[in-house]
Amino acid sequence: MLVQFAVVLGGCNFETTMACSEESRLVSEVSGEGALRLLAAAMEGRRRGCDREREEAKARYEVFVKSKKGRKESKARREVLVGLCCSAANDVAVLAFFVTVVLR
Repeated sequence: MLVQFAVVLGGCNFETTMACSEESRLVSEVSGEGALRLLAAAMEGRRRGCDREREEAKARYEVFVKSKKGRKESKARREVLVGLCCSAANDVAVLAFFVTVVLR
């Protein structure tokens, strides 16, 4: 995977290209002027508003999990209903066949 991004820090423009593998998610190549300094500064830098963002992300994730659980339960109910309808249709077909044979 090839990722290209540009960052402006303190009036300086940095353009960087990073390559990483899908399996390991590790950066295998970084190119660009000052790219290593930019990468190191980004990794060491303190994140502002991190606690609030983390709480918001956690709340969004909980909403997502609830909706996913609801969709899963709905799908299970629908599958049960379809199974019952198919069984009922099969029973009616078999019963109609036997009635046709017996009343002939």
